[in-house]
This record gives sequence, C-alpha cells and structure tokens, in this order.
Amino acid sequence: MKNRYNLEVSSPGINRPLVKKGDFERFVGKHVVIKTYIPYADQKMFKGMLFSAMENGIELRLEGPSCDDSSFVSFSYADISSAYIDGVKQ
Repeated sequence: MKNRYNLEVSSPGINRPLVKKGDFERFVGKHVVIKTYIPYADQKMFKGMLFSAMENGIELRLEGPSCDDSSFVSFSYADISSAYIDGVKQ
C-alpha cells in the first residue's frame, strides 16, 4: 500500500442529541434533557425520563426534588429547541 490512512471512529458521545422523531422513539426509557423555545411553568429546561414518543410530540416524566412519580409534561416536537440524552444519569 503506497499511502497511509488513519481510520477515525466517532460517536455522538454520552450526551447524544435527539433531532428526529425516530431518535426520540429509539430512546424512550432513557434520561434526557429537553430545552424549549417558550417557557412552561416558568422554565425552559427539563430533565427526566423520556416516557413516550408519539406522532406529534413527547411525554416526559420529570425528575427533581419537587417531582413525584406522577409528574409528567408533554411537548410537541415544534416546541423543543434542543434535546439530548443525559449521559450523567445513564
């Protein structure tokens, strides 16, 4: 072989971004961070377990000191400015 080649392999990392609807569907049950364009309950960042991914949006089971097992919030895909797997929680 005349030329040398370097093969580089990369991955999205532990904080993998969720961009397409299929990304959300694939990672149901994982801990995620969701950021929204418009505040909901005076906040724009939410952490929790991705409970479901539906045709028009997602349902998130919230985490935190003021949340219990019945703390859920729903977002349409259009409301989500960014989303990623919470690699710290995995």
